[in-house]
Amino acid sequence: MCAQITHTNQTSLYLGDAVIRCDQMSLLLRWVLDFQSQYGEDGDLVAFDVLCGDLNFDNCSTDDCMEQKHQLFSVYKDPCRDCAGQDRRGAVVHPPQMGLSLPRGYQHSSHS
Repeated sequence: MCAQITHTNQTSLYLGDAVIRCDQMSLLLRWVLDFQSQYGEDGDLVAFDVLCGDLNFDNCSTDDCMEQKHQLFSVYKDPCRDCAGQDRRGAVVHPPQMGLSLPRGYQHSSHS
């Protein structure tokens, strides 16, 4: 029997060390594949396979270059990302561009 299914995976990666986050992303990919293999059936139509959550790094910081190049991004596509180290134009909107005002103490960190 053919079924239309959706996979939704949610995670929150470690805030600290890049090596730990990369290991977590590798484990996540393995666990997702294992789960889908174990519970999927021949003929299933996967409508969506979504990975979401807090990866605790960004795509443009030079400190996060190891994570930006992880194989996770060859399996899952980030709609705000052009490639490792480069976001799509307009993908990140800073609060002043949205017409929002920030408390004085936060204004210096929101401009790039």
